[in-house]
Amino acid sequence: MIRPYLSFPGGKLLSISRGITPFVKGETAGVREVALGFFGSVGRYALDVEEWAEVVYDSSLSEYKPIRYFTGPRLIVQRIISRQRRIHATLAVNDFVINKSYLVAITATTDYDLFYVLAIVNSRLLSQAFVARSEIAKRDDFSQLDIATLREFPFRRIGFVTPKDERSQLVEEGKRLYFEALAKHGLEADNRSLNNTPSTKNQSAGGGAG
Repeated sequence: MIRPYLSFPGGKLLSISRGITPFVKGETAGVREVALGFFGSVGRYALDVEEWAEVVYDSSLSEYKPIRYFTGPRLIVQRIISRQRRIHATLAVNDFVINKSYLVAITATTDYDLFYVLAIVNSRLLSQAFVARSEIAKRDDFSQLDIATLREFPFRRIGFVTPKDERSQLVEEGKRLYFEALAKHGLEADNRSLNNTPSTKNQSAGGGAG
C-alpha cells in the first residue's frame, strides 16, 4: 500500500453518501415530489441502464439524501463487489437519483479531478487491496463496500509542478480520450446525451426536486 505520508484518505477528498430509500416509482405524481431515477447497474466506467423512470424524492423518505449528491459531476460506485473481485465505478454528469445499492461521491476539494479519483477507485490494485484486507470480502460472494471503507481508501498525494493552465489542458485531453474510448465501444458516461438531460423535477405545482 501507499505509505501514509504519501497519501491521504478518501474522506478528505470526497463527500460520500448512499442513494435514497425507499426507491419507488412516482405513481403519486402531483401529490409528492419526484425525480428522475436510475434503474440498472454500474459497470466500470459506464452505466448499464435498464430504465429511467420518475421516483418519489422528497424529505419524507426514510433515507432522504440532499439534492447535491444527485446533480452535477459525481462518482457512482456499486456497493456489491463483482464476482471478479473488482470495484465498479463510473462518472455521472446528468441529474438523476439512485437507490441505496450505490454510493455516490462528490468532491470536497478542487485540488484533484474526479477523473483521477475514478481511475484510482476502478484500479485493479485498489480492488485487490480491498479484497485482501476485508474479512467480509474473503468469505462472502456478495461482499459490499460501505461509506466508511471508501473514506479510508488511500489516494496518492501529487505535488504539481506543471503550470495550472497546462494541467487544465491535460485534463480536457484526458476527458476527450475517455469519451472517445466509451464511444468506440458503444457506451456513454451515463447512457444519455450530455446536452439533452432531463433534470430532477417536481410534478406538483411550482416545485423543484430539492
